[in-house]
Amino acid sequence: MKRLHEIAAPRKLPPGAPKPSDVCFSSRWKHPRDDKDPHDTFRTAEAFHATRLVWVYTLDAEFAAEVKRRGYGLQAAINSLVPDFPAQTRERGRILDLDGHRIAAPWMRGWKGYWGCVNSPDWRASYLATAKKCLDIGADCLQMDDPPCNLAAVAWGGCLCDHCVAAFREYLGKKATREELAKLGIEKLEAFDFRAFLKERNAPVGDAFARWNDPLKKHFAEFQRQSVAAFYAWVRPELDKHAGRRVPMSSNNYDARWSFPYDLFDFGMAELPARNATAAALHHKFQDAHARGKAQVFTFVSDDKALTRKVIATSYACGGHLIVPWDVYMGSNAARYYGKPEDYADLYKLVRDNAALFDGCEDAAIALPGVKDERYGKLPPIEVVGSRDVCAVVRAVPGQAAAPVVVHLVDWGKTPSPFRLALQTHRFFADGKLAATLLRPGQEPMPLRTAVKASQTLLDLPALGPWGIVVVAPAK
Repeated sequence: MKRLHEIAAPRKLPPGAPKPSDVCFSSRWKHPRDDKDPHDTFRTAEAFHATRLVWVYTLDAEFAAEVKRRGYGLQAAINSLVPDFPAQTRERGRILDLDGHRIAAPWMRGWKGYWGCVNSPDWRASYLATAKKCLDIGADCLQMDDPPCNLAAVAWGGCLCDHCVAAFREYLGKKATREELAKLGIEKLEAFDFRAFLKERNAPVGDAFARWNDPLKKHFAEFQRQSVAAFYAWVRPELDKHAGRRVPMSSNNYDARWSFPYDLFDFGMAELPARNATAAALHHKFQDAHARGKAQVFTFVSDDKALTRKVIATSYACGGHLIVPWDVYMGSNAARYYGKPEDYADLYKLVRDNAALFDGCEDAAIALPGVKDERYGKLPPIEVVGSRDVCAVVRAVPGQAAAPVVVHLVDWGKTPSPFRLALQTHRFFADGKLAATLLRPGQEPMPLRTAVKASQTLLDLPALGPWGIVVVAPAK
């Protein structure tokens, strides 16, 4: 019978990823932004027990220096909207549609958020200069928002700038034979102009381009995919060379996607949609990232306080993170959400006060509704008795037989109630005698009475609100 420390597998965090005990705080921009801004970045970060400022749009050297002076890590954000450095206009090297108009992503059209084209030397230069500035002011790593760039823009009718038209012609020359080109309607490749080709066939402009079914469109999408890949293959070594070190980068891989181009980045930092705010979905997404050698950090798009507390607790229980719910993007036309410390800070304090129970502890067992743990056959090490809403995640230090085992418990019910844990005693420690202590946000540690029944150790737990951590150790 293998014990938990033998099942738990060591995990190496990818470059730049937060430690399990870190508290990630995002101030998208420095606050207060002006005399009328009621928010304050540093005061709130301290109230939430933050260790890192992440996903921050800033080129302000003074602000960055203050971040570092206060002991925080700094992750600067960059995106496909970078302006025409050093100006603040967005005119040069932008993604264009069939009529030569600049394209904004559907959710950015009210902002005139015109994306840059990865095939444009002008935009490449602006992107590189902006990213270098982020590093120069002291950013430890970078977050790339909207990383698909040109590939995403294919659905909106772009990019059809001169650079893309010329590069697409070159791409076809390398990828297609004359016979294949003829089938696509291209007789003389050296004179081929994709814009003219589209106009001759009355191809739709803008979003309707997504419904255009000409066979050449698949080639164009693949061309833009390769263009995006080539851009990152170019820019990342440039940044490493400038910094004199490997510069970690995360991307906004919405809902923890790992398809191209998100797989090119060291870890993910993205919005979690409400439909996946469940214990089972969170466990799956964090485990999937870990299996890929990645890490996942979420920000939750919700103002539901009770649900957000459960998501925070479950994220940490699964070895991941939920960014402090403050300065949260809630949609293009919605006000940003600024959660109050009194509503959430106790959860983050629990993490910081018990960092040793997070760092180095890895997944060893689970008891979640809708999730099967296949590692233990018919004799799982833990069972929740008396509640269908409590989710249990067991974490242990790999290879450390004497280290405490940590059992995270999160009650997802609307009205939490007391319940019982049944532990398979010998799965925990060899001597078969266990001691257990319950840690809860904002409360003193609570020693738990143990009862032995055959091969099990039974623990009675009070109602949780919503998180409790049971620390199991050999009895003295």
